[in-house]
Amino acid sequence: MIGLLIQDVLTIRQEIRGSRVVVIANNSKLPIAQVGKTMIVPCSNSNQVELDHVFYVPGMKKNLMSVSQLTSADNFVVFGPDDVKAYHNLKVSGAPLMEGRRIKSIYVMSVEIAYVKKTQKNETADLWHARLGHVIYNKLKTIINKFMLKGLPQLDIKEDMVCAGCQYGKAHQLPFKESKFRVKQPLELGAFRCIWSGQTIFNRWNALHGNLYR
Repeated sequence: MIGLLIQDVLTIRQEIRGSRVVVIANNSKLPIAQVGKTMIVPCSNSNQVELDHVFYVPGMKKNLMSVSQLTSADNFVVFGPDDVKAYHNLKVSGAPLMEGRRIKSIYVMSVEIAYVKKTQKNETADLWHARLGHVIYNKLKTIINKFMLKGLPQLDIKEDMVCAGCQYGKAHQLPFKESKFRVKQPLELGAFRCIWSGQTIFNRWNALHGNLYR
């Protein structure tokens, strides 16, 4: 796509009829005025590159060239860390890291296998415990052994595994219900309530420190 004067750039041009537009980065729509061919002369040599199906968009402030336009003219495009180069003839001796296919004007890379391998490394018993709504670990082990959930990997579940979030959730103390009873003398409710409250706090303390919660 170009935004320069077309009489200086485009050849064999024709008018665009209809409402064809180009959507740019800020989602603005710019109308396409004409389409044609153009010749590009590199600064480093005198070789000319002919590009076909080039749009003239009057609202464009920069000239843009797509990779597919270059490759459609039997050229090869190589991107590096700091630059990009186009070759008419290119031979590659090394093995590619990734490969893709051109679909219309877009190159689609095949990276599904690499993505799956990366996610598999992060699959742990704690992660699946949280994904399944903090199911207890012995139930999670049963689900794995009986293949009850499709896609659930074989996880290493140990007998002493404890989820800190589950323990803190169980140890949360709810407020007491409001009572209309009023004492008339000290210790009227009895010492049993104080002893039981102490035992409850002791059990919760053990639960928070990895001991069995009752």
